[in-house]
Amino acid sequence: MSMSNKDIYLSVIIPCYNVERFLPACIASLQRQVNADNWEFIFINDGSVDNTSLLLRGFASLDQRVVLLEQNNQGVSSARNNALRLIRGEYVLFLDGDDYLSDNASDVIQSLLAQKPDGLLTSCMFVTDEKKLYNLGIVDGLYSVAGLYSCCAYFPTAPMLVYKSEIIKSHKLNFDENIHVGEVYAFTVDYFQYANNILVSHESFYNYVMHSQSATHIPNYKNDATILYTLHKLYGNIGEYTKIASFHVTAFKLVMSFTYNKYVKVKTVDKTAMAVLRNVFCDQLFLSCVRKVAFDKHSNIKDRLLALYICFMPLKVGFKIMCILNILLEKK
Repeated sequence: MSMSNKDIYLSVIIPCYNVERFLPACIASLQRQVNADNWEFIFINDGSVDNTSLLLRGFASLDQRVVLLEQNNQGVSSARNNALRLIRGEYVLFLDGDDYLSDNASDVIQSLLAQKPDGLLTSCMFVTDEKKLYNLGIVDGLYSVAGLYSCCAYFPTAPMLVYKSEIIKSHKLNFDENIHVGEVYAFTVDYFQYANNILVSHESFYNYVMHSQSATHIPNYKNDATILYTLHKLYGNIGEYTKIASFHVTAFKLVMSFTYNKYVKVKTVDKTAMAVLRNVFCDQLFLSCVRKVAFDKHSNIKDRLLALYICFMPLKVGFKIMCILNILLEKK
C-alpha cells in the first residue's frame, strides 16, 4: 500500500541520464537509510540509452517508495520539473543519479529539519579517487538569506540543499529549461526570494562524485555558451544581494567553471572554444562582475589574480599565459 501525502516527509528527486555505472551506488545509498520509511524517491529516466532504465525498474519493483518517470531526452531541468509536479513530501532534496547519500543521511537531515527552517545547507563530501570534505566555512546557525550571503566567501553551488515544498508549490518555482549550466544555483536564487531563513550545518550527508564524464568536465560548446543566460538570470533575481561581495564571487566562479576550467586548463584551443570564451569575456555584465571580484579585498588571491588577468589581458594574447598562470596558482 502506497503512503498518503501527509505521511511523506522528504521527496528525493533523482534525474538520470546514462548513469548505469554510478546508479547502483546511488540506489544502495537510498536503501541503507534506516529512518526513511516516510521518504519518496522520484527517479526520472531522461531517455537513457544504456541500462539505466533497467536498473530503475528493478529498484521500483522492490521498493514502494520509488516513483519512476520515463521521458525522451529533454535535459536535466525538464526532468526535475516533471518530478516537481509530483512531490508529496514536506521537503525536497535534489540528488543526481551519479551521486549518493551517506549512510546516516536520514538521521542528519531529519534531525536538522526538526527546527523547521525554509532551507537546509550543509557541508558536502567531494568524491574522486578519495573523499574530501568541502567545508562551508560558515558558522552553524539559522540565517536570513542576506545574512547567509554576507557570511560566506562564496555560495556553494553543488546540490546539497534541502528546500521546503510549500514554497516551491505556492510560488510555482521550477527550473528554467533554457539553462544548461548552473541550473541548480539559478533555481536556488529564485527560491531564496521567498525563503525567510536557511539553516546551515557543518554536518555532511551528500557525496558529490567528480568524474571525467560529468558536465563540469566535458566541453559542450552549445550548452556552455548558455552560462551567460544563467548569469543574466541570476542578476535579474537577486534584489538586495547586489551589494554583497559573495554573490559576485559565486557568479564569477560559476562562469569560470564552465569556461576557464573546461577549456583553458585542458588547452582546448579550437575556434569554437575561442568563440565561447570570447562571448563570455566580452559580456558587460560578466566584466562588471569580474571587476568587483578583482578589486574586492575579501576575495581570495587566486580569484583576484584570475579576475585581474581577465580585466587587463586581451583574449587574443592566447591561452599560454592563462595556462602558465593556472600552473602558478595551483602551486599556492
